[in-house]
Amino acid sequence: MKIAIIDSGINGKVLNVKTIKQYRVYEQKVYEEECRDYVGHGTAVASVICKNVLCDIVSICPGINESGVGDRVIDNRDLTCAIELAIQEEVDVINISMGTTHYFEREKIDKVCEKAHEKGIAIFCAESTEHYPSLPWACKGVIRVTGKNGHTRGIKMEVADAGYMSVVVDGEFYRIIREDGTKYFAIGSSYASAYVINVLLNKQEKVCLSNVKDLLFTDTDEKKEFEKMISESVSFLGDCENNIFEKRKYGKLLLVPFIKEMHSIVRFLNEDVVAVVDSPKKGLLHRNVNNIMEIDGKSIEVKAKLCDVEEEIDTMVIGYTDQIEKYDAYFNLENLLQENLKYKKWNIYSFVPVDQKWIDKYRENGLYIDSPILIDERAEQQICELLRCDTPVRKPVVGVFGTSSAQGKLTLQMLMRKHMREKGVSPFFLSTEHQGKLLGADFTYADGYMNDATIQVPMEERVGILKKIMSYADNCTDTEVVLVGGQSRLIPYHAETQTFLRSAVFLEGVKPDLAVLVVNPILDPPQYIQDSISTLAALYKCETVALAYSDHTPKVDENGKFKKEKLNQEEEQEINKKLEERFGLMSGCITDDVFCSSVVDKVITILS
Repeated sequence: MKIAIIDSGINGKVLNVKTIKQYRVYEQKVYEEECRDYVGHGTAVASVICKNVLCDIVSICPGINESGVGDRVIDNRDLTCAIELAIQEEVDVINISMGTTHYFEREKIDKVCEKAHEKGIAIFCAESTEHYPSLPWACKGVIRVTGKNGHTRGIKMEVADAGYMSVVVDGEFYRIIREDGTKYFAIGSSYASAYVINVLLNKQEKVCLSNVKDLLFTDTDEKKEFEKMISESVSFLGDCENNIFEKRKYGKLLLVPFIKEMHSIVRFLNEDVVAVVDSPKKGLLHRNVNNIMEIDGKSIEVKAKLCDVEEEIDTMVIGYTDQIEKYDAYFNLENLLQENLKYKKWNIYSFVPVDQKWIDKYRENGLYIDSPILIDERAEQQICELLRCDTPVRKPVVGVFGTSSAQGKLTLQMLMRKHMREKGVSPFFLSTEHQGKLLGADFTYADGYMNDATIQVPMEERVGILKKIMSYADNCTDTEVVLVGGQSRLIPYHAETQTFLRSAVFLEGVKPDLAVLVVNPILDPPQYIQDSISTLAALYKCETVALAYSDHTPKVDENGKFKKEKLNQEEEQEINKKLEERFGLMSGCITDDVFCSSVVDKVITILS
């Protein structure tokens, strides 16, 4: 029998083996060398495998540099190279009582494990002691091994979450030989994996993938289940082929009605927005949308009904209609869908999910209805099936948070994304706004207004969903940073009337490293701003790198009433000076392109 032991090396002088050949792998280069154990772990593992069995050993040490020092986190490409080397050595079994949480380009290690699987090589991999899904433990075609303490003893097969194949060793102590030849007892999954191989070797001289089930299990049902599992290739995070991460091209847009959430669409998709429909009762009829927003752009006239729209439209964007339909029944969601289907036949993007009957009707007419993903029990199950693991996110997470609503947080996120891209940094953008998908967000967790229409799972389950989305961003995308945005009131303004729960769920799900806090510099008490900064620092060691504010930041007029007027340059400079003196942080208006660029420069500097 020929066994590959991928570990820290082996001191063959203290073991009874036929032959040992050793290689070191570093930066994807292979070096043949004299046998030695760089840490002491590999010898102990080999002593369990080789107990009472004579076999040929190929010892492979990934992640060890020329000075004999191992990487803190082994590059998975070195592990890939090690497994490929074992295949080339034509081994029968591979034991890996180690792993890595370096997931970048993980498809390569998946493929090499599948290659071994196809050649009939059994790969046994020990579960991480940190209980994170490490590689290659979570790869395709690998038999997972877990050692459990307890009063029962023996080996059994279990089907783990999402149908992974696994072997569990209960209640075993393992007689280990140290690198210096001394003996002692040990427990743990590292030795459980070696022990399973030893049991197989003692049952039959020749062990390969096809006879593992016959040697380990006697129960017929267990054999069938194990045979089914071992014949399937199971992915680490899934292929995510469904519409959860699908991006559409929406073409020319009609916006209905003109609520504040439409402003970001006009601002960032100005060339695509060609028409707006809103209730005449709001007093906006025939006005130019860009003039209303005080921005430059082509003339987009507000019209009263769909039949008034003469422009060529691809997609009608329907925002929140729950308030406007109270005084203008025309803007009832179902009425808009019915009139469009009858007269216009445009595709639909709705801020809130639409009843399935309408989706079916539109599909019959060759049209689609799109919306942010409805996270209900069915979608949660789908996400959990596709994204089977949530892992500590290695990519830096940059968040935009605020002290209240209507502050322009999404505008700031969009500008930061633009500047990141211009500076050569590729962000994964997770938006909590319902219109995020229209604006090209990589995933929309629609936690804004009317969030109960799009997120229908209990609070305690939302953290797990967010963690899986973050794992996808970290492991399955060619991005360098994750950009997220929270909703209004990071922390309560009045403790007796507000709750921190929604913010806490989002923070726990995304765990930001750096943050930009959007404030109301004229109305927010300084202590409230400081408490918001301190909350991020205390919870997640998240550093606030800048303070931002809206160009229409609220003021109090001479009658004590709130008003919003666009700030002039002198007012912005005065606000910047006060915020920077009070908090010692870079400060600026969200629409100040120079400020946004400087914020991104600071983020890149910190992360570098």
